[in-house]
Amino acid sequence: MNFTALSSVESGMKAARSGACTIDAVDLNGDGQLELVALNGRKKLKARSGAVVLYRSTTAIPGLTLELETITEPVHGLGARVSLQAGDFIQHRQVRSIGNPWSSRVPPLHFGVGNAEGPFDVKIIWPSGHRQSVTIPSAGQAWVLREGAKHVNARLH
Repeated sequence: MNFTALSSVESGMKAARSGACTIDAVDLNGDGQLELVALNGRKKLKARSGAVVLYRSTTAIPGLTLELETITEPVHGLGARVSLQAGDFIQHRQVRSIGNPWSSRVPPLHFGVGNAEGPFDVKIIWPSGHRQSVTIPSAGQAWVLREGAKHVNARLH
Protein backbone atom coordinates (compact mmCIF):
# COMPACT_ATOMS: atom_id res chain seq x y z
CA MET A 1 0.00 0.00 0.00
CA ASN A 2 1.09 3.55 -0.66
CA PHE A 3 0.03 6.54 1.43
CA THR A 4 0.18 10.30 1.00
CA ALA A 5 -0.27 12.95 3.67
CA LEU A 6 -3.56 14.83 3.50
CA SER A 7 -3.31 18.56 3.03
CA SER A 8 -4.46 20.90 5.78
CA VAL A 9 -7.58 21.69 3.71
CA GLU A 10 -8.50 17.99 3.36
CA SER A 11 -7.82 17.00 6.96
CA GLY A 12 -8.76 20.23 8.72
CA MET A 13 -5.37 20.16 10.45
CA LYS A 14 -2.13 21.98 9.89
CA ALA A 15 0.17 19.95 7.64
CA ALA A 16 3.24 18.74 9.51
CA ARG A 17 5.98 16.16 9.24
CA SER A 18 5.32 13.04 11.21
CA GLY A 19 7.48 12.29 14.24
CA ALA A 20 5.11 9.54 15.21
CA CYS A 21 5.27 7.55 18.39
CA THR A 22 2.09 5.69 17.38
CA ILE A 23 0.68 4.93 13.92
CA ASP A 24 -2.77 3.40 13.52
CA ALA A 25 -4.27 2.02 10.29
CA VAL A 26 -8.03 2.66 10.19
CA ASP A 27 -10.81 3.05 7.64
CA LEU A 28 -11.91 6.56 8.66
CA ASN A 29 -14.40 7.18 5.87
CA GLY A 30 -15.84 3.68 5.43
CA ASP A 31 -14.62 3.22 1.85
CA GLY A 32 -12.79 -0.07 2.48
CA GLN A 33 -9.38 1.62 2.15
CA LEU A 34 -7.12 2.14 5.12
CA GLU A 35 -5.92 5.56 6.21
CA LEU A 36 -3.00 6.08 8.58
CA VAL A 37 -3.29 8.22 11.68
CA ALA A 38 0.09 9.27 13.08
CA LEU A 39 0.05 10.43 16.70
CA ASN A 40 3.19 12.47 17.08
CA GLY A 41 5.13 12.86 20.26
CA ARG A 42 8.77 11.93 19.70
CA LYS A 43 9.63 15.58 20.10
CA LYS A 44 7.98 17.86 22.61
CA LEU A 45 5.25 19.71 20.73
CA LYS A 46 4.87 23.30 21.89
CA ALA A 47 1.60 23.67 19.97
CA ARG A 48 -1.12 21.14 19.23
CA SER A 49 -0.69 21.56 15.47
CA GLY A 50 1.15 18.57 14.08
CA ALA A 51 0.13 16.31 16.96
CA VAL A 52 -1.96 14.22 14.54
CA VAL A 53 -1.16 13.71 10.85
CA LEU A 54 -3.51 11.85 8.48
CA TYR A 55 -2.38 9.83 5.47
CA ARG A 56 -4.69 8.60 2.69
CA SER A 57 -4.16 5.34 0.83
CA THR A 58 -3.33 5.80 -2.84
CA THR A 59 -3.90 2.12 -3.61
CA ALA A 60 -6.58 1.59 -6.24
CA ILE A 61 -7.56 -1.93 -5.13
CA PRO A 62 -10.47 -1.82 -2.64
CA GLY A 63 -10.65 -3.75 0.57
CA LEU A 64 -13.41 -3.92 3.14
CA THR A 65 -13.78 -3.33 6.84
CA LEU A 66 -16.12 -5.11 9.20
CA GLU A 67 -17.39 -3.69 12.48
CA LEU A 68 -18.88 -6.14 14.96
CA GLU A 69 -21.65 -5.43 17.47
CA THR A 70 -22.49 -7.98 20.15
CA ILE A 71 -25.85 -8.30 21.87
CA THR A 72 -24.09 -8.56 25.25
CA GLU A 73 -20.65 -7.59 26.56
CA PRO A 74 -18.07 -6.85 25.22
CA VAL A 75 -19.90 -4.39 22.96
CA HIS A 76 -17.26 -4.33 20.19
CA GLY A 77 -16.94 -8.08 19.91
CA LEU A 78 -13.54 -8.09 21.60
CA GLY A 79 -12.13 -11.59 21.14
CA ALA A 80 -14.43 -12.56 18.25
CA ARG A 81 -12.76 -14.67 15.54
CA VAL A 82 -13.65 -13.92 11.92
CA SER A 83 -12.86 -15.77 8.68
CA LEU A 84 -13.53 -14.17 5.30
CA GLN A 85 -13.38 -16.15 2.07
CA ALA A 86 -12.45 -14.15 -1.05
CA GLY A 87 -12.31 -16.51 -4.02
CA ASP A 88 -9.95 -19.37 -3.15
CA PHE A 89 -8.33 -17.45 -0.28
CA ILE A 90 -9.44 -17.40 3.34
CA GLN A 91 -8.27 -14.68 5.74
CA HIS A 92 -8.55 -14.91 9.52
CA ARG A 93 -8.78 -12.04 12.00
CA GLN A 94 -9.47 -11.68 15.71
CA VAL A 95 -10.97 -8.55 17.26
CA ARG A 96 -8.31 -7.05 19.52
CA SER A 97 -7.75 -3.87 21.46
CA ILE A 98 -5.08 -1.36 20.40
CA GLY A 99 -3.47 0.86 22.99
CA ASN A 100 -1.19 3.86 22.83
CA PRO A 101 0.08 6.31 25.45
CA TRP A 102 -3.17 8.35 25.24
CA SER A 103 -5.99 5.85 24.85
CA SER A 104 -7.11 2.42 23.70
CA ARG A 105 -9.77 1.28 21.24
CA VAL A 106 -11.15 -1.72 19.41
CA PRO A 107 -10.73 -1.07 15.68
CA PRO A 108 -12.87 -2.64 12.96
CA LEU A 109 -11.35 -5.56 11.08
CA HIS A 110 -9.83 -4.82 7.67
CA PHE A 111 -9.56 -7.35 4.86
CA GLY A 112 -7.56 -6.85 1.68
CA VAL A 113 -9.43 -8.70 -1.06
CA GLY A 114 -7.34 -7.87 -4.13
CA ASN A 115 -9.42 -7.87 -7.29
CA ALA A 116 -12.19 -10.06 -5.83
CA GLU A 117 -15.49 -8.21 -6.16
CA GLY A 118 -17.62 -10.40 -3.94
CA PRO A 119 -19.79 -11.75 -2.59
CA PHE A 120 -17.67 -12.83 0.37
CA ASP A 121 -18.54 -15.56 2.85
CA VAL A 122 -17.88 -14.60 6.48
CA LYS A 123 -17.87 -16.89 9.49
CA ILE A 124 -17.77 -15.45 13.01
CA ILE A 125 -17.23 -17.09 16.38
CA TRP A 126 -18.50 -14.51 18.88
CA PRO A 127 -17.12 -14.16 22.44
CA SER A 128 -20.37 -15.76 23.65
CA GLY A 129 -19.50 -18.89 21.62
CA HIS A 130 -22.33 -18.23 19.15
CA ARG A 131 -21.37 -19.12 15.56
CA GLN A 132 -22.67 -17.08 12.66
CA SER A 133 -22.31 -17.07 8.87
CA VAL A 134 -23.19 -14.13 6.61
CA THR A 135 -22.49 -12.95 3.09
CA ILE A 136 -20.96 -9.56 2.36
CA PRO A 137 -22.06 -8.47 -1.12
CA SER A 138 -19.08 -6.36 -2.20
CA ALA A 139 -15.75 -4.75 -1.33
CA GLY A 140 -14.99 -1.04 -1.32
CA GLN A 141 -16.80 -0.08 1.88
CA ALA A 142 -17.30 -0.77 5.57
CA TRP A 143 -19.93 -3.17 6.87
CA VAL A 144 -21.54 -3.53 10.31
CA LEU A 145 -22.56 -6.97 11.57
CA ARG A 146 -24.67 -7.47 14.67
CA GLU A 147 -24.51 -10.77 16.52
CA GLY A 148 -27.44 -12.97 15.49
CA ALA A 149 -28.40 -10.82 12.45
CA LYS A 150 -28.90 -12.61 9.15
CA HIS A 151 -27.39 -9.80 7.07
CA VAL A 152 -24.82 -7.02 7.23
CA ASN A 153 -25.49 -3.28 6.89
CA ALA A 154 -23.27 -0.79 5.10
CA ARG A 155 -21.74 1.71 7.53
CA LEU A 156 -22.89 5.22 6.77
CA HIS A 157 -20.10 7.72 6.06
